[in-house]
Amino acid sequence: MLQMTYQHDAYGNVTQAVQQLENDKTQQTDIEYDVAVKHAYPTSIKQEVTENGTPKTIEERYGYDQPRTKIVVPFRQDDLQVPR
Repeated sequence: MLQMTYQHDAYGNVTQAVQQLENDKTQQTDIEYDVAVKHAYPTSIKQEVTENGTPKTIEERYGYDQPRTKIVVPFRQDDLQVPR
């Protein structure tokens, strides 16, 4: 059976999700929220993955149009250079 654990911030938002996978591996997702959007919407989602035996971080960032709370700046994963 796979198991999930979660951490939350003071606003009740999930800030980290860790899934226990087979063979004692885990998958971790970190989610950040910003005061500019009143901690209501994620501004960064990061996952630690292994690709061809090499660990790397995949990150997606989001910006919002405040009056309508619409995503206006979805960054493409290929546009980001996330150092490890």
